[in-house]
Amino acid sequence: MDAIERLAGQVAAHPGLRVRQGEVTAVSSYGVTVTIAGSSEAVSGVKYLGSYAPRVGAHVWLLTDGSDVFAIGHLAPRGVPALRVTGAATSVANATETALAMNAEVGTDPWGMWEGVTNPTRITVPLDGWYTFTGWVSFAANATGIRGVKVRQGGSTSLAVHRVSTASAGTTELTVVSGPVSLSATNYVELTVEQTSGGALDATPAFGVHYIGPAE
Repeated sequence: MDAIERLAGQVAAHPGLRVRQGEVTAVSSYGVTVTIAGSSEAVSGVKYLGSYAPRVGAHVWLLTDGSDVFAIGHLAPRGVPALRVTGAATSVANATETALAMNAEVGTDPWGMWEGVTNPTRITVPLDGWYTFTGWVSFAANATGIRGVKVRQGGSTSLAVHRVSTASAGTTELTVVSGPVSLSATNYVELTVEQTSGGALDATPAFGVHYIGPAE
């Protein structure tokens, strides 16, 4: 049954329903916040139908009978925000932690977790809850110094680190995997690297995120 059929069924079953249109401004595991069209009124804690949740920015219909409010409209899968992005080779300065910019999504990004213009280094989570992150980096061949890769939250907090003290004479490939991490909607995470070869060195990344479930 699609959203329109659900709406028609609810209205027919509840003649006292009030219907208003609005835009989703926030999404959590338990409800959405909707700003009513043509006003600044925001309605929080709005439930959504079944196993689906509207995306931020979606235009939805709000239905209420005075005690219960829920939204239907443009729907996106709930409970499975997941994304993998990749980047081109980036020159990384010696002894300088560097957040790597990504330039392509693998598959689709229905939750809008990454955009490549304003903040191409960031994956921004859409829901409160638990997440895991996986990063992979290939450093250009150089046998001098350390190599490191880190999953970093909010520009400063380390979530996971993998560092080797002796680089390979060939390319050095490192993978870092975070354990479950509790994040709030709009928190962002980056993949950073460091190297001490004595000069600039290219690093080529891939970065992924998977939503595990609600925080509570």
